[in-house]
Amino acid sequence: MIINELTALRQNDTGVLVYGIAEGIRMGWR
Repeated sequence: MIINELTALRQNDTGVLVYGIAEGIRMGWR
């Protein structure tokens, strides 16, 4: 997990969407 990448994605609206979707998949994957 690279914090820098997450921060960069967070700055972009698209990144936030991707991050949210990734988190959802992670929870579902579990």
